[in-house]
Amino acid sequence: MIYEGTNETEDSIEEKSIELTANNQSSFTLIEVLYKLNQALHEELKKSDFVYYEGLEAEETSDETPCFRMFLGS
Repeated sequence: MIYEGTNETEDSIEEKSIELTANNQSSFTLIEVLYKLNQALHEELKKSDFVYYEGLEAEETSDETPCFRMFLGS
């Protein structure tokens, strides 16, 4: 999964990658995805104005690994 954030000090876009693994090693539940995203990004997002979850969008990848872009708003 990819998190795209705004660097407030330089007014530029900064991309960060976060790899999540399902608890059952097979598939995620919706609640599990949201919980793990929150846990992975909490420290960084609490310093940002963009903290409201607006959704996930599937990204194309060259392999079979699912990849999503997360949208945040203020």
